[in-house]
Amino acid sequence: MAPITNSRFYKNEDTSRFALLRRVCLVAAACAGSVVENPLIHMDMETRDRAVSRAEDLMDVYGRWPFKRESALFSPEIDSGEAGDLMVEEVIASVVYVLRKMDKLI
Repeated sequence: MAPITNSRFYKNEDTSRFALLRRVCLVAAACAGSVVENPLIHMDMETRDRAVSRAEDLMDVYGRWPFKRESALFSPEIDSGEAGDLMVEEVIASVVYVLRKMDKLI
């Protein structure tokens, strides 16, 4: 699987803190809000299904604490933060978990 980094759309994203987690949160919120399919309308059904499946996989990896480090979607750059970053990651895992549960209820 290809990494989920792309600085073409977000300039100076590589130097920002929590850049990857911000992307994961955006995907999780779109998936939970049932709007992740909207920007994928121009794709064929197979590609769209793979994209939605990958979004759900991201929610599975980052929607638990501790993160699912053995997954291919887990990025080691998340572990390279400071001690205070641990709380941020735990909060993000909790929010993504709740979003995933809400998505299953709808």
